[in-house]
Amino acid sequence: MVTKRQLLSIVVVISILVVIAGLVAIPSIERHFVAVHQRSVIRELNVWAIENSTIADRDSAVHAAEMIEYISRYYPLSDGYRSDPETEQKLSEARQQAMTRISDALAAYTGTDVAAPLEWREKLLEETEPIEDGQ
Repeated sequence: MVTKRQLLSIVVVISILVVIAGLVAIPSIERHFVAVHQRSVIRELNVWAIENSTIADRDSAVHAAEMIEYISRYYPLSDGYRSDPETEQKLSEARQQAMTRISDALAAYTGTDVAAPLEWREKLLEETEPIEDGQ
């Protein structure tokens, strides 16, 4: 027969094991779900790169420049939002590729270039002469 003291000891040991398992498993589970979300973000960045690299007029050029800024801030890697190194590397590469693809389209459309993709919006908004479509 199990005494109250033995039962209490078993409950304490099980509780300690559950807490330890939780401390080990929760970060792993969290990293898994962040990785799933980051892979979704990668797909979204690729879609945006395609959608915003076709520039037909000034409005679409300004929108593309704004998308570069948005992409640069869209779910960046930060403490509390980490997954595995491979997924994080792919996310960083997808972000840079999307920004570069849109920036290259803006350069082709305007016939000019900027030092960094994030400079496009300011450059387009400070233009005093309208950009001719298809230049």
